[in-house]
Amino acid sequence: MSVMQGEVYRAGTLSLDIETRTLSGPRGQIRLDPMAYAMMRRLMRRPGVIVSDTDMISAIWTDPDDEPEDPDMTLRFKATVMRNTIIALGCGGHAKVSLKRERDVGYFMEVRGNGS
Repeated sequence: MSVMQGEVYRAGTLSLDIETRTLSGPRGQIRLDPMAYAMMRRLMRRPGVIVSDTDMISAIWTDPDDEPEDPDMTLRFKATVMRNTIIALGCGGHAKVSLKRERDVGYFMEVRGNGS
């Protein structure tokens, strides 16, 4: 469940500070680049809710002229980077948090265990 406390979204042990663009977990924090921030903000707003590929692309590249040649491939690559970042921040164990993709549907944040 996402809880907005001031300007922070939470999904299990993972938190995103909206003002500083900082993603935090038990092992530390990292300031996100604009693309990663747009992706995580959209996903962490409502964990468990699928964000379509099209909606995610629109959230990241608000101007269609800025989209890369293959936005789907770029999005999949960034999702892989963010999955590894979530693991590195220590969001595992009882409060496992993961970024999932349902093929041809979209992306969502999954929180398992008692970390919701």
